[in-house]
Amino acid sequence: MFGYVKPYTPEMKMSEYELYRAVYCGLCRSMGRVTGELSRLTLSYDFVFLAAVRMLLSGESPKISSRRCAAHPMKRRALAEDCEALRYTARAAAFLNLGKLKDDMSDERGFFRLKAGVAYPSVQSMAKRARRSESKDGGQIIGELSREISEGLDRLNALEKGEEPTIDKCADAFGDITSSLFRAGFTGAHRRIAEEIGRGVGRFIYVADGLDDLRDDYVKKRFNPILRLYGESAVVLSDKRKVSVSKTAAESVMTAALLDLDRTAKAAELICDGGDTGIAAIIRNILYVGMPEVLRGIIKNNTQVENT
Repeated sequence: MFGYVKPYTPEMKMSEYELYRAVYCGLCRSMGRVTGELSRLTLSYDFVFLAAVRMLLSGESPKISSRRCAAHPMKRRALAEDCEALRYTARAAAFLNLGKLKDDMSDERGFFRLKAGVAYPSVQSMAKRARRSESKDGGQIIGELSREISEGLDRLNALEKGEEPTIDKCADAFGDITSSLFRAGFTGAHRRIAEEIGRGVGRFIYVADGLDDLRDDYVKKRFNPILRLYGESAVVLSDKRKVSVSKTAAESVMTAALLDLDRTAKAAELICDGGDTGIAAIIRNILYVGMPEVLRGIIKNNTQVENT
């Protein structure tokens, strides 16, 4: 994913922050085990959220231990011990990163396309290791997930290149991809809850990423869903031709994204109530405080011209 799904740590109690870091470090260790040491470099906050939701859905409470690692060899750190939610997330991350690289190789140009091409063999190796490790565990989820991610990215790419790539349709398409990450392996009510959480988070990520990239996309004349919706009124140019996001576009995006988050949070509450209280507190912090704060930061960083 893109790093927009993270907690707002000033609002966290120390115990919640320590648990969050323990899950983060535990996921890092699980990635090293099931997809290779190099895959640890692809770890992001978004995948910690996925692991936390999967823990609540499956009823897992992370067991915390104290260990040293290669990144922090001098001091022991709290770490969530290996569990199914962490192993699944490590494997899912490998296939999502592989799909994203394939997409970049077909869409990007110049240096960025070259960069994606250089990284591709390593990420492909991570995906192969993910498939092998699941096979050893007797699992059968990853194959179907890989197909859904690939088909979802193809649909999104076709929408963006089509005649009517509306922001709502594109956000829905990306939401379908993230929905598949959250729901894989679940059935019944848990599957429906996971789908709703995944879809809402995906829509938020797509819109936030579009807003974050808007200025560069305008300058480089690349597709951007917000530019397509608002046209020239999405940006403001200063006397020095500096590009900024217009206040109208920023406020509209903020409103739409917060509505998606509200629906997502309502679905999450269905598993937070009665689940592991520490993991539930982390999920609530991310949805109610962290993600809105991320979006406010994007708006602040991209609307400097109008704010002066």
